[in-house]
Amino acid sequence: MSKSTDIVTGGHRFGPVGERRLRIAATHVCQRIQERFGHSIEKGSASVYAEEGTCFITITTRKGTDPNLCKQIGELANALLDTELLYQRYLDDLILLIGRHDLVGKDEGFLGAARTEARAIGERIHNQFSLEGMRYICSMFGELWPHTGLARSLEFAWNGIGGWSA
Repeated sequence: MSKSTDIVTGGHRFGPVGERRLRIAATHVCQRIQERFGHSIEKGSASVYAEEGTCFITITTRKGTDPNLCKQIGELANALLDTELLYQRYLDDLILLIGRHDLVGKDEGFLGAARTEARAIGERIHNQFSLEGMRYICSMFGELWPHTGLARSLEFAWNGIGGWSA
């Protein structure tokens, strides 16, 4: 009888992203892997741990899972984590923009002095991830800054980029 397989992936250094943000990104990856490969993964087995400045994802497959599928799951987890970390960096760019222009509490939000920089960030996101990436980052931004109107002003600042419509 074949046994279950533990897949350990990641090994990403915290670096400028920070442990908390890296754990958030890795947790998103675990959720996506569980959704996509739930039939081959032990329920609730995808988890995140950190050790000596490095973040890892562990995934336990069900007994009898094809080794090629295990490899595929590990590679996908690594690719998804890389993408999540890029999303986090774009979020960091937007948060730095808020601080640089002191946007919290200002009615114009990203539509005033910060509009050009916000659009440039949106264009970089679109070039790398298309509209889907823009939607994802905008929704993550809205979760970070609820009830401030900043997410809505960001939508307007991005209006017209690659078909984006506010």
